[in-house]
Amino acid sequence: MITLKNILVATDFSEASDAALTYGRALARNFGATLHLVHVVGNVNALVYGADAYAVSMPELQEEIEEAARAQLASLLVDNDQPALTAR
Repeated sequence: MITLKNILVATDFSEASDAALTYGRALARNFGATLHLVHVVGNVNALVYGADAYAVSMPELQEEIEEAARAQLASLLVDNDQPALTAR
């Protein structure tokens, strides 16, 4: 019999990701596993100025985007989820 200890669900906050979270949550509950929910936040400097352009630091904007992602991740969880949140 297979034993699962960790379930990783990646999300981009879309409907398809919500469906994956529902499936991942059910797996985690059935196996008594820890649910890991992850969302990747891109680098604002690379998005705005391009990878080869001059470097302009926008740490406040980057931190705001990351914090918003963390909050949105937290809102997806329910009390009996055992999350390991990662927003990068």
